[in-house]
Amino acid sequence: MGNLTAYLQQEFHRLRPAGWNCVPEAGLLPATLAGQLGYEPRADVVLSNPAANARVWVEFEVSRADPVANHAKFATAHLFHPQTPADHFVAMLSPHIDRGRRNLSAAAVRLMRRVGMSAFQTTLLPLATPSEVKRLNHLSPDALAAEPLDIGAEVERVLTVIAPVGRWGRVDVHLVGDLFEVVQNLRGWNDDLRTEGGRRAWGKRAVTYFVYDPTTGSFAPSKFCAYTPVLPEADWHRMTAAAYADLNDGTHVMDGQRAWKHLTQSLGMRTATAPEAGRVGAEFDRWLDEHTTAVTVRGGVPTFIVPPSWYAPLPT
Repeated sequence: MGNLTAYLQQEFHRLRPAGWNCVPEAGLLPATLAGQLGYEPRADVVLSNPAANARVWVEFEVSRADPVANHAKFATAHLFHPQTPADHFVAMLSPHIDRGRRNLSAAAVRLMRRVGMSAFQTTLLPLATPSEVKRLNHLSPDALAAEPLDIGAEVERVLTVIAPVGRWGRVDVHLVGDLFEVVQNLRGWNDDLRTEGGRRAWGKRAVTYFVYDPTTGSFAPSKFCAYTPVLPEADWHRMTAAAYADLNDGTHVMDGQRAWKHLTQSLGMRTATAPEAGRVGAEFDRWLDEHTTAVTVRGGVPTFIVPPSWYAPLPT
């Protein structure tokens, strides 16, 4: 079973911010309803702040073969006992969970939103390797306490991804929680720039940081990739050129420095310059040739933000 989840429960309680309570293994359903259904989703920890009218159901997915099972439990429980406006579900998936399973879980979060839930997914221990997570999970509680793990950053990430940074009409805008959202935004930018409306909304902008998608060999500006609109019960799932143009209006709802720091520090992405990135630099040159009317490289030297190797290895 492993000891990492129990250690995280203990540390989330110890490191909870002022004004927040933290309870482990909390059930979501009234006992009578749980008895009728024959199952009950239980959060690994529940963070609650009465003054802020907020309650966050956090699931730690350390090495589960089928992490989406918990998403299904919480989503179906919502059908019988809906979340209150104060409630948020957050799944935290470690690098030990492979890309396909974590992407399936991230897509399931969208289904949870479609039935009216405030649901998010983010990364647990983003700077660790899969083998490191496995090693940690088999340590004793005392040995885990001696490891240099920044659990405070894990608590902060949960509260960051649920908090809107601004609004666009009826839509809350959040920092992305998961690499799946980063990639969807990247591909969406390239789709938008193939349309007249998208090109008109984007215009031409100077960019320093470019996110790279090894699967398609394409790129997109990091600030575009780092934010996402969230509107429960709507088919809204990524940033668009039109939304970006309205939001990037000098009010700092979307901040470039915060964007690349979030991608690298909170989601485990890495920065690389062209000489460090091997074939990525050549792919960027080809990509840029197709987007010279939309993008200028600030200072002439791009910096790439690439996925962690546990998510998508770079081409050699």
